[in-house]
Amino acid sequence: MPKRKSNVKIENGKAVLSDEVLKIIESWRTEENSIWIDEYLNLLLNNSIIDCKKSRGHHIIPCFVFKDDTHKTRKETEPLADKIEGNIIELSICNHLVAHYYIWKIFKNNLDAKIAFQRSCKQENIDNLTQEEIYIIGRMEEECAKTNKTEEEIKAKNKEYNTIHREERNRKNREYNKTHKKEKAEYNKRYRELHEDDVKKKRKIYNEIHREERNRKGKERGNQQCYDPKENEYCTLYALNARKKRNKEKYKDVIPKDCVIKDEE
Repeated sequence: MPKRKSNVKIENGKAVLSDEVLKIIESWRTEENSIWIDEYLNLLLNNSIIDCKKSRGHHIIPCFVFKDDTHKTRKETEPLADKIEGNIIELSICNHLVAHYYIWKIFKNNLDAKIAFQRSCKQENIDNLTQEEIYIIGRMEEECAKTNKTEEEIKAKNKEYNTIHREERNRKNREYNKTHKKEKAEYNKRYRELHEDDVKKKRKIYNEIHREERNRKGKERGNQQCYDPKENEYCTLYALNARKKRNKEKYKDVIPKDCVIKDEE
């Protein structure tokens, strides 16, 4: 499971839950589950962490509460849960398990809540588990778990994966682009029309940031050695492009970039 990044505000090492999150949690409160809501809030407010070597991101408002006739799967409900302000908190693996226990107790008759807890503690029969036993299971899970990867380790792993699978990904991209050429062109056209000002703004910013690099690469490309098939002589790509521009009829069948002399490997 990928580690979600916490977006809960932290002050003095403790979580400060957003008004939106608190309002939703309070809307669950009944006479039967009130004690478990208090336990859940206490866990979130007093046991959140800023940096832990073995932790997980946890949706405070679980994804399953967003299920309806339109949103039936985790893939469909998770974006809704992610829209809640400050809805992802970082918890130790042990406390993450306990958090799912409290959610199950709050939504006692909800199958999704029960399955989530079963999967978290890897136990089929959970009805008779005591809180002490749950903490024991949580501590064992945490002890056996791998430590969180640093940002540098994640980047290195992704780079390694991309290098290994580059050829396969490029092949699939070429196949997709070939079979969806028309759809992509129509989508890009609609996007540019709807976001014209935004596209221009981003392009301007990009050009400013990369101006020196683009100028350097442009000079390198322009200074590549070419063979002019009409004059039977060597020249630069700059020169060949200029000749074609001045003598369109003479060079109409010449593609300058195809005349670049490739270095032998």
